[in-house]
Amino acid sequence: MIEIIENGGFEKQLSSWSQPTPNPNPWTIELSNPHTGSSSAFNPATDSALAATTLFQSFVAVPVEEIKSAGFWYFHHGGSGTVGLATLLTFSDGTAVQDTLFADDPSYKGDQWTFRNWMPTLIANPGKKLISVGFFPALQTRQYIDDVSITKRSFVDRFYRELAWAWLIIIGGLMITPGGIECIACGFVLTKILGVISVVIGITGFVRDRIQTVVGR
Repeated sequence: MIEIIENGGFEKQLSSWSQPTPNPNPWTIELSNPHTGSSSAFNPATDSALAATTLFQSFVAVPVEEIKSAGFWYFHHGGSGTVGLATLLTFSDGTAVQDTLFADDPSYKGDQWTFRNWMPTLIANPGKKLISVGFFPALQTRQYIDDVSITKRSFVDRFYRELAWAWLIIIGGLMITPGGIECIACGFVLTKILGVISVVIGITGFVRDRIQTVVGR
């Protein structure tokens, strides 16, 4: 896997991260409450918040289909707003989607480190290329974030995945070919059925992966 986010654990202060200028809701580094390591990013509680991301990072476009994992850890102190947290995922075609977790959502947790998974939101946007992630300021809630991470599959990951599909096709083909492989315990008929199933699964998986790769380019 290849990590896309630079300094996702904020161990190098706010290096690789950007904030708007001016920023009425600035982020700072906090040493007293890290998820891992020695620091996290902190945004204080405010009575008014800018309706835009106030901490963000841009990177080389990554096809959604190549992303293996994406998310971050958050820690919120109290708060009375309806929105628990909100982030913005921006794509190379100029579109963006807001990933929002409302305070009344059962998965929203306060006063403890909790993981927020971006993958469901990304998977809902196939064929796009992610170029930036950003964090909105929290209204009336002290907000910490840490261990921001987006990983994509490496060439080796993709190679072995396609090799697995090819192996299924080859073995399945040998099982249905006269004089080929036969499962002694299964018998002639079941061997042929399993062979056909293996070939279908292999071809389907290989074609699906290739389509996703092409669409993601």
